[in-house]
Amino acid sequence: MHQLRSSHIIVSILSLFFVAPMVILAQTMNDFGFNRDQNILVSDLNNQHFSMPWVGGLNACQVHKMDLNSDGIEDLVVFDRHGNRLLTFLNTGFLGYNSYLFAPEFQVYFPVIINWMQLLDYDNDGKKDIFTYTTGGIKVYKNISTDVPHFLQVTKPFIRSRYGSSETNLLVTSVDYPAIGDLDGDGDLDILTFWGLGSFVEMHTNQSVELFGNSDSLKFIKTHYCWGQFAENDESNSITLDTCVNFSDELKDWGTDQRHTGSTLLTLDMNGDGVKDLVLGDIDYPGLLLLTNAGTNESAHMIAVDTLFPSGTLPVRLFSFPVASYVDINNDGKNDMVVSPFDPSLTRSLHHRSMWLYKNNGTNEHPDFEFITSELFQDQMIDLGAGASPVFADINNDGLLDMLVGNYGYNDTCFYDNFYNLKCKYVSKLAYFRNVGTTATPEFRLINRDFAGLSSLRLQGIHATFGDLNGNGRLEMLVGNANGNVLLFENINKSENEPDYVLKNESFNKLLVGAYSTPQLIDLNRDGLLDLVLGQVNGKLSYFENQGNAAMSNFVKVTDNLGNVNVTDPMLSYNGYSTPFFFKATDGNLRLFVGSESGKVFYYKNIEDNLNGSFTLVEERLLGINEGIRTSPAVAYLTTATYPDMVLGNYAGGLVFFRGAEPQPYGVDQPGGEIKSYLHIFPNPANGQLVVAIKSFHQDLSVALNVYDITGRLIHNAQLVTNELAIVDVSIWKRGLYIFKVIVESMGKPVQVLRRKVIVSD
Repeated sequence: MHQLRSSHIIVSILSLFFVAPMVILAQTMNDFGFNRDQNILVSDLNNQHFSMPWVGGLNACQVHKMDLNSDGIEDLVVFDRHGNRLLTFLNTGFLGYNSYLFAPEFQVYFPVIINWMQLLDYDNDGKKDIFTYTTGGIKVYKNISTDVPHFLQVTKPFIRSRYGSSETNLLVTSVDYPAIGDLDGDGDLDILTFWGLGSFVEMHTNQSVELFGNSDSLKFIKTHYCWGQFAENDESNSITLDTCVNFSDELKDWGTDQRHTGSTLLTLDMNGDGVKDLVLGDIDYPGLLLLTNAGTNESAHMIAVDTLFPSGTLPVRLFSFPVASYVDINNDGKNDMVVSPFDPSLTRSLHHRSMWLYKNNGTNEHPDFEFITSELFQDQMIDLGAGASPVFADINNDGLLDMLVGNYGYNDTCFYDNFYNLKCKYVSKLAYFRNVGTTATPEFRLINRDFAGLSSLRLQGIHATFGDLNGNGRLEMLVGNANGNVLLFENINKSENEPDYVLKNESFNKLLVGAYSTPQLIDLNRDGLLDLVLGQVNGKLSYFENQGNAAMSNFVKVTDNLGNVNVTDPMLSYNGYSTPFFFKATDGNLRLFVGSESGKVFYYKNIEDNLNGSFTLVEERLLGINEGIRTSPAVAYLTTATYPDMVLGNYAGGLVFFRGAEPQPYGVDQPGGEIKSYLHIFPNPANGQLVVAIKSFHQDLSVALNVYDITGRLIHNAQLVTNELAIVDVSIWKRGLYIFKVIVESMGKPVQVLRRKVIVSD
């Protein structure tokens, strides 16, 4: 792992990694901890190991490059709009598009990104800055990095532009992706974006060089209301050339009902004439359009439209709203093109084959694109389309827990309804990953993407659970789905090897909850029989007690509000999509994790002998984990009997593996029940330098760091600042175990003590 090179320096990071306050118990340490682990092996259907299985999937991405680790080589930053996930990959520098290593440790350095981002060097200092969406337009973060990425917001709050005699926000809607680049050749960045109410592209020219003699300012003026002299139809993606109207008569002549529903823009010179052409994507349409520019970069004049771009190879055909990124993927010095969906809808995209790579066989000045793959990076990770809901069960009776993963579905087809609205259908499948490892080192092999042939039922949102419901020694399978009912499957294979599940009941026990039932079989009342808990779209939990016997189960509803659990975030959605997972901690008592629409994993205690009461909410976002929306946790003791491991699914169709670790803190009681801070130390183990980060939602905190060796001797102390990163040099420390103790004080009183064990290696 890359070692940070600065010694005892503090660099500020202005965005919080956590986004919500958390309710906590009156304890300092949790019962367990989790560390993200990328080393658990997973192989595909051809028994080939995925190079980065636990990334968490990709859905609707924009791809950019910047140097993350200060080695002079540009790395990869991928932003997935579905869940607003930012992912970082280190570039090994070798020729070939798989020469990247997933490096999530760099993600914490970036601010919160919403809807879209572009990495561009606006001030020509050699460092990529961030342009991203904010309400009303574009906000910009200046890159002030030294050894690690570090950004400072420089727009307050957004870029402004002069429209005639007045200056206001440079409007870019949440469904628009602007083209940002130096169009007039003066060294500063200009912006192309659609007019918010119509079909014309505006050009906003940066006046930094003209006004100040350098490019370090963001001072814009609208110089063209109809750049390119074309119009996009307000009801389709058809283009009309030579269509500009007189701006003063625009509303009168062009009509007052114009609306702009969303477009993506990319400028590049496709024919080598030194003039930028325009690549245009449009909402509800599968392809990209190429508009050829016969004018100049400043006074563009589009004279031709290619509806099958790129020509000479497989044209882009994503189901809806493609966005193109122009970056060098294979390290040959030439920018390639990556195309992915930009549609904000979660159900109108091609999810499992949504990263289309076009290799550039030409030059940067005259590209020649060749289609290579529709699964860039996705073919090297677990990616199961839209959604992933894992569960563990030893279904082949070999003593090892296998992993089965449901999903919302794979995109089956898209069509236009009678009102010309794009609709897409999805079909769910259950993927079977057999555990071919050991009791201490799991290894998963993909055996079947459509286990038990569930796709034939044409369901959406399937979620499975397993248990012996009739005392025959074989595991039955219950499957919840978007309809809210539960299906029963029995294993008819009597031998102790691979099971053969067949559908026995499409409405098991006539169980029905709200949409998107997510079942778990668990002995909740400790009577020796498996009970049933169902999550659902409203964010609550339903409890069905098993009032039968070991030979015949009989589930009777007790409550639709078990534990008063409700994971719906009304600030995000009216829906919660609760996915419960009860498990036994090492003390023998039950714990509960609940995934949610917001992506938070809610953690509850005080469950036994409290089924009629309210479970205690320990954390609203378990240990600060943030892996996208519609999370679905599954817990098992896969690597050790001491601490549980967790696999977390999300809507991007991927999984993240968290290895169980020693207890980590979640805080102490505070007025209002809000947590104060979190401690992050990475890398761990370390052998050069490490980063200490204290994340908090509160101000006016003082933080002291004390480091002790194994004998208890104090070897290092420092004052820290919340929401800033402290880099500690451990290169001269002896190899061994060290205790990092952080004391957080508010108004002169200790409010929290955080501890971590850190290993210093050779």
